[in-house]
Amino acid sequence: MYDKLELLRSKLEFSDYSKDFVLEQYLDDAESFLLSETNRTQLNDALKRIVVDVAYHDYNVDQQFGETSRSEGGVSVSYDKNYPPRILRVINGNRQLKAVKIANENRSKKDVLLKAQMPYRR
Repeated sequence: MYDKLELLRSKLEFSDYSKDFVLEQYLDDAESFLLSETNRTQLNDALKRIVVDVAYHDYNVDQQFGETSRSEGGVSVSYDKNYPPRILRVINGNRQLKAVKIANENRSKKDVLLKAQMPYRR
C-alpha cells in the first residue's frame, strides 16, 4: 500500500522528491484541518481516506496565487477555492458535537482516576 506522500506525489504528477518537505506540510495541514473541522482527536477511516484529497486541493489552490479567473485569447478559466462536494460530504458526515467530544474526554479521565483509586484485591 502506498503511503500518503507517494499518493499525493502521484496525483500531482511529481516524479522527483524535491518537494517532499512541502508536500508533507500540506498533508499535516490537511490532517489538522480535518481534526478541527470534525471536533475529533483522531482521524477515523473515512477521514484518513480524504487526507490526500484535501492536501491535493490545498496545494492547487495555493498555486493559483489568488486568481479567481483568467481570460486569454477568448478562453476563460475560473477557479473554485471551495472543497469539492465529495470532500464536504465526508467532513459533514463525520462531525462530532463538541459536547460529545468533551463527554468522551471526561469519561476517559474519570475511568483512569477510578482505576487508580481501586484497592488491590487477591
